[in-house]
Amino acid sequence: MSSDADQPFWKGPREFAMTRWSLVSRARSDAPQDRAEALNDLCTAYWYPVYAFIRRKGKSAEAAQDLAQEFLADWMASSALDRVDEAKGKFRTFLLRSLEHFLIDQTRRDKAQKRGGNITHIALDGLAMEARYRMEPLTTETPETLYDRHFAETVLARAMERLTKAAQASPRAAFTLDLLPHVTGELPPGVADEIGTRHGLTGGAVSAALHRLRGQWKKSVREEVLETTGSPEAMEEEMRHLFASLIQES
Repeated sequence: MSSDADQPFWKGPREFAMTRWSLVSRARSDAPQDRAEALNDLCTAYWYPVYAFIRRKGKSAEAAQDLAQEFLADWMASSALDRVDEAKGKFRTFLLRSLEHFLIDQTRRDKAQKRGGNITHIALDGLAMEARYRMEPLTTETPETLYDRHFAETVLARAMERLTKAAQASPRAAFTLDLLPHVTGELPPGVADEIGTRHGLTGGAVSAALHRLRGQWKKSVREEVLETTGSPEAMEEEMRHLFASLIQES
């Protein structure tokens, strides 16, 4: 008879099912609410790669905040995502190309021309963005390489958020949340027994549950990447690229 630790933290045949609609597809929806929600999700999730790219291009913190705000707001209000196929299905590439084109156009017009107009604004914390940017290690990375690394970090963060929300809604929420901090690293000696004591399980059962949770973490990452590529083939290629960008940084 299996224990609670043997059960996934959410059940059913749809566990991490591959979605039919990617975030990009939903952002191209004809339904205004679906489109707005998907666009807002994309923009608020990927604001830091955009901001850091602009900063690495030599812009000041204030200018980068303004440009990131304007780019994302214009992007939300435009039909740019209708051309997503031009980026061969990779949201990372499409977003970067859109940003590069925006910055080129920006040099050709008055920087204050459209700011403050009747456009949708996204709540971006400029102080938080700059504080995070100032924590960046000294590096000779190009803006493009830095962008890829931050995009990869964002994918992992979103996957962890996905995993955390599922854990919070599970019958064994407290147990799974105790395991989550150890999903991406080694379990320190004695921690399995400590967690087991809190939840009435053996250290071996905790270690086994953590192993299964790591499998769910990997599925969560793949799910997140799939939502920004649209096909299993493109997902595999994107996974290799993103993890290579993290390895280069380390």
